[in-house]
Amino acid sequence: MTDSSVTSDTKTTEATEIPAIPSNSSNSGSSDSNLRTVNIGMGCPEFQFAFDSAAPGNSLPFKSFTLTKGTGYAYVELHFSKLWVPRGTSVVLRAVEGFDVADTKLNLSTTYPSGRTYSDVVAPPVLSKEFRLEFYRNEGSRNTTDVDFSVDDFNVTDSKSKCFGFVVASYYYVLVDDSNPLVATVESVCAADNTHEAVCYYDDSATRAAYLAARSVARLFITKGRNIFASCTGWLLGNQGHLMTNYHCVATDAEASTTTVEFMVEADKCNGSVSCTWKECRGSMVSATTKLVHANEALDYALLKLPSNGAQIAQTYGYLRLKTRAGVVGEQLYIPQHPLGNRKRIALVDDYTSNVALLSLSATSCGTTGYSYSGDTQSGSSGSPVVSYSDHGVVALHHCGDMCGNTGIPAKSIVADLKANGIDVAAFDGVDDGSSPSSNFERFPAYTPPVPAVVLPLTLRLKLDSAISLTAGFVSIDTVKFTLSKDTDVVFDVFSVEMADNDTFVDLNGDCKATYLDSMIYLFPTGDSAPVFSADDGSVDGTLKDGSVSFRDPYKRTFLKKGSYTLAIAPTGSSEEDALAGKTKADYPPELYTCRARGSYGSYRLEISSTIGDNPLSFTKLPRAVMINPKSCKKPTGLICSS
Repeated sequence: MTDSSVTSDTKTTEATEIPAIPSNSSNSGSSDSNLRTVNIGMGCPEFQFAFDSAAPGNSLPFKSFTLTKGTGYAYVELHFSKLWVPRGTSVVLRAVEGFDVADTKLNLSTTYPSGRTYSDVVAPPVLSKEFRLEFYRNEGSRNTTDVDFSVDDFNVTDSKSKCFGFVVASYYYVLVDDSNPLVATVESVCAADNTHEAVCYYDDSATRAAYLAARSVARLFITKGRNIFASCTGWLLGNQGHLMTNYHCVATDAEASTTTVEFMVEADKCNGSVSCTWKECRGSMVSATTKLVHANEALDYALLKLPSNGAQIAQTYGYLRLKTRAGVVGEQLYIPQHPLGNRKRIALVDDYTSNVALLSLSATSCGTTGYSYSGDTQSGSSGSPVVSYSDHGVVALHHCGDMCGNTGIPAKSIVADLKANGIDVAAFDGVDDGSSPSSNFERFPAYTPPVPAVVLPLTLRLKLDSAISLTAGFVSIDTVKFTLSKDTDVVFDVFSVEMADNDTFVDLNGDCKATYLDSMIYLFPTGDSAPVFSADDGSVDGTLKDGSVSFRDPYKRTFLKKGSYTLAIAPTGSSEEDALAGKTKADYPPELYTCRARGSYGSYRLEISSTIGDNPLSFTKLPRAVMINPKSCKKPTGLICSS
């Protein structure tokens, strides 16, 4: 089985009580993190029978368990006490999303190959609202035989029989305030933001080492109290899975236990944007919890440790080391960071296109004394490493930004304080003594960023001219019903407004009339009253490139899962209930126009496109079409609607 063969419409095959993760809404008062003990499993003979009965390569799982389902997002980390599945099985963790977002899938069998016995497996955390555990039979797999059981005694039940199956003993979850994660301190962007996406520095051989060093930098998400969250930056210190961040980010054992660690949250291309929601900005989540080793409030640092696989993670992403020498005024620096909790960016130049540099060894800012340096930082950058450009050792731990200046805690002060508290950073290769200029670079494993996914072109699937009208105090709402045979990108584009935003009339549909409406659209899954989306005004960049003359025409490009849907085309201001009812009461003059005056009739053109290839759309209901022959119109636009 390949990941692409996993479909999104599977059903839960076992009747189990589904624990509900509390909402992270501020109204719920229940935002928290928790270890939840469960006892979910399957053994002899059901699991083996289900595998043997499944068709090899079937896109549907032969067993599926919904473990959590809630209204808010949470990082869920699953703990298997036992796992033994037949050779040719894929164990998939699925975060079920809405109709317009692709599910996140993690094939656990790539790390824990099938056919082997495992105890105490901790799966990587997955960000989800609804979390499923699924088992698939791979293409080309054979049925089980007695040879498959030629292992030492191992069973997933209390019996003495050898049998395939699994036991989930617990899961750990950390709720996420997706809408507005708190960030931990003030930072400083002076004039324009001169940070760039981390990947922008890969192609240039002069800055590639800075990109490779930045792979050791992680986004941290901390639950600091009920409905209180923080987003910070942390980084791997040494080769055993230690993490360095600020004390004001993680100050207690409780905060450390709720700190999630996510690497490679970065753009796949150099596009200059930092804007994305938390769940859109995703990387590789390695842990939903950490352990606090030591912290110092005065020096504003916290040393954490990953609870498992620390050495492997350090080997995968590389790691940084603290310098024991003092900084040198004028030396070039760079700051890899997660500003605003978003994708990783690097500050390497300042507003004057000069290199980021160390400015002072005795700056006083934000209540502490340390190094000052140029370069832009923002909230969420707390805990970032301030790295020497010449040899990639850490000169300082970023502390705060204030009035176009930054302050960091000297690395040598942190090394000395840790040693005074019985922690020898050199024991896990976390100290750069300056003896070899190339030694830090040797800690960065070779890596090539993946090629960005190609955005496939679109093909027009439907072009329809129609109209809605005002009759007996109600305005009609048109509906289009269709079925998608596969997951795909779809564009819904309405052309109607004929009075351009510069107050010029354009006979947009060529009907020789000046009738139009200010419209909006709703999309509903069949049988569901909750819309997948609604769209009113389109963006200027997105809409006006398609032939519309006003941003008031709705435009929506979205991913949709296969299934049946209803699209409603309505006058702006219509509610979801109106869209489902097929009409809206005209308590006020509706947004139907003839030239510049309110009217009772509004014509529109609807275009629906999908990704190039076989047509996945089949239409089961369409509005009444209005026949238009633009060639028959002989009037100049000034006579249709005078200026």
